[in-house]
Amino acid sequence: MAEAAPAELNHLPGFHYALAAVTAGLTALGALPIAAGWDALGRSGSFRDAHAGAGLAAPSLGGWIFLVGGAAAVLLGIALAIGLTVAGRSIALRRRHTLCVAVAIAATFFFPLGTLLGFHTINCLSTPAALRAFGLLPRER
Repeated sequence: MAEAAPAELNHLPGFHYALAAVTAGLTALGALPIAAGWDALGRSGSFRDAHAGAGLAAPSLGGWIFLVGGAAAVLLGIALAIGLTVAGRSIALRRRHTLCVAVAIAATFFFPLGTLLGFHTINCLSTPAALRAFGLLPRER
């Protein structure tokens, strides 16, 4: 007789999908620093001309920091949203246990919601019943 999957695994996919949606929404805000960086790089010549006597440097370094930092934040946000979606589907199908744990570890860096979901997912997926539900053999202690 097959053992039933633990009840904790039934609610995890929904939480993963919800956090993926929140992550994707917040990632869209990453376009603001990208736009600010692009604007600063585009106006560096006019800034230099307007403040030539003041001895101020052109804002090109700040523009590059905003542009590259914003682009990195957007790429990481997209990767986390995709990872959470794939992990949620994998938990629902009881497949790819290692991927689910890896995404949970990555989600812990998305404070505060990702931290809560990440640790909860790791806790749920490390139980012997969850390991058996994924077709893995739990370790003997």
